[in-house]
Amino acid sequence: MTKAWGPFFTVLILSLCTGVNANSLSTAKTSITFDQNLFDQWLSSAQLKAEQGDAVYQNELGIVYLRGEGVEQDYTQAQEWFKKACDNGNQNGCKNYRNLHEHRE
Repeated sequence: MTKAWGPFFTVLILSLCTGVNANSLSTAKTSITFDQNLFDQWLSSAQLKAEQGDAVYQNELGIVYLRGEGVEQDYTQAQEWFKKACDNGNQNGCKNYRNLHEHRE
């Protein structure tokens, strides 16, 4: 089962998959419906980039697994992706890793 996407994640997905300028969407209503096929395309691309060491995508995958957006919620996967992002210098990944690690203890 999937959950509704947050506004930031929706804008991110749309801008990555359609080339839409994210700034033009900042005032748009967030009533965009979840499209599993579009998400699956993004997820496949994001996983490839994350596995190649892209810290931004590693952090994004951590968020996806943390929230269970389009995937089964999995705190272990989230923590692993956040740690990889942190290890690759992504400060948001470090913050997310620390926060999740502290809350899981």
